[in-house]
Amino acid sequence: MVKKSVILLFLDGVGLGDADPEVNPFMHVELPAVQKLLGISHVTREQAGTTTHQATLLGLDALLDVPGLPQSATGQTTILTGQNAAAALGEHYGPYPNQQLRNLLTHDSLFRTLLDAGQPVAYANAYPDRFLDRARRGKGRLSANTNAAAMAAWDGTRLPGEAAVAALGKIGGAESIKLLVETRTKVIRSFDSQLQMRTFDVPKT
Repeated sequence: MVKKSVILLFLDGVGLGDADPEVNPFMHVELPAVQKLLGISHVTREQAGTTTHQATLLGLDALLDVPGLPQSATGQTTILTGQNAAAALGEHYGPYPNQQLRNLLTHDSLFRTLLDAGQPVAYANAYPDRFLDRARRGKGRLSANTNAAAMAAWDGTRLPGEAAVAALGKIGGAESIKLLVETRTKVIRSFDSQLQMRTFDVPKT
């Protein structure tokens, strides 16, 4: 039986836009890792549903059949638990999870499920020490992601710089992590330069 590993990477606040370079900054960004995995030139709304033997691009509706403006806490809780957190609350909620969402994360998060099945998990992060100190003292406000990890197995330490990459490398392999780091660097640099050169109209909803 082939052992499979999964890396779940959160890039908060980024969605699938139209393939229009006039309104979508990501049309100006080269994504070699994504191109290699999906065989597409750009990640856009039109490419949703693309599937290869390595990856699938899904276009998910952040509204979750609940009216209102989607929020981080309910959205991340939904991803981490597989349950419609916004529907459970009756509204979108965030940015930090309330007690009802924390209960879902405690019992049904991906971290908890894997640990209960005897599978190893890791929460790679680069939080500064001052944030971690506050979290350990119960003073810091935690996102749904960090809540889920903390309530499952996270020991409150950070994995800065090369240590975080090394930890991910054990999960996904050195070549995968190299692509991940290179892509992240190129996205940041290209996105930053594009924003300096031009402005983009925000689509009306």
